[in-house]
Amino acid sequence: MVLTRRHTLTLGLSALALSTVFTALAWSSRPSSGLQLLPQLAKYDFLGWLGSDALLVIPGGSPDRATNAAIFRLQTHAFHPLPPLPELPPFTAAEPVPSPDGRWVLYKESEGGGPENATPYATRWRLMRVDGGETRMFPSDGSFRPTPDEVGYPLPYAYWLPDSSGWTSVADTDHAHHQKLERFRLDALDGAPERLVFPGANINHLNLEDITPDGRLVFTDYAEYTLQLCAPVSGSVPTPPFRLTLLFDGLSQFTSDGNAALALVEVHTTGLSAWFANLIHRPVDTVDLRRIPFNGAPPTTMAANLPVTTHFNISPDQKHVLIRADQLYVVPL
Repeated sequence: MVLTRRHTLTLGLSALALSTVFTALAWSSRPSSGLQLLPQLAKYDFLGWLGSDALLVIPGGSPDRATNAAIFRLQTHAFHPLPPLPELPPFTAAEPVPSPDGRWVLYKESEGGGPENATPYATRWRLMRVDGGETRMFPSDGSFRPTPDEVGYPLPYAYWLPDSSGWTSVADTDHAHHQKLERFRLDALDGAPERLVFPGANINHLNLEDITPDGRLVFTDYAEYTLQLCAPVSGSVPTPPFRLTLLFDGLSQFTSDGNAALALVEVHTTGLSAWFANLIHRPVDTVDLRRIPFNGAPPTTMAANLPVTTHFNISPDQKHVLIRADQLYVVPL
């Protein structure tokens, strides 16, 4: 069959149009631009922001997550070791929790517990300066404090206060859906904690999710899809709890002004885009990172087409967001 010039031109334009559509669909399935890729951390797990210019990371698959953590500087992309821990029995210390001001790392250490151990479960906290200049123990004498009602495994479960003056510890107890919260202060002479109670708020079936930049504890109630903000951590006078109904899925973090939250919202792909995603073996469903105002204004998409396994963390100075997807990215806030 002999093709005329007109037929050839028509086929060529059709092929070009099809190629353009496929290219557009392929790019639409990629993470949005504006993300700063951190390829040096491809084989590392993220532990937390260390201040606002460094990350605390650990090689993926490390059996002892307390001793293999390192500091990654965003300006130089260089790794720096943490001060070494003293000789401890294996798995005594949990992975470090970095402070917002970048000066400290916090370790929860435990002993005993479990059905095969006659010694009661007991814990203590070790606070170390990143520069190695100081170590503090809580309790101050370094003893282990028996906590028989805690579940017997050394999860970190520590949330630093925004001003790095201390932290709130969370202990899952043997009673289902119940948490015990205590506040530790860096200036406490004996290192003893203060038990946190919230009059007027039923937190027995809630989980501590975060601490806002202005110092309020955020609890989640997934059964009702609500956030519950309780009294400021540093305040001595209880304030009534504030409940906020979630209009989005996924975990969230609050902005510094307390008027918006960042959240991951699932996006379902349909039609030709879904067919093409299956053709090139890309996920059909993705998530967008959105800034959602509490005043009812439309949300703003900060990053799109991310894997559904994505997590994110806002830097302490509220200027950047670390996105943990198939790789690690940083995006300005």
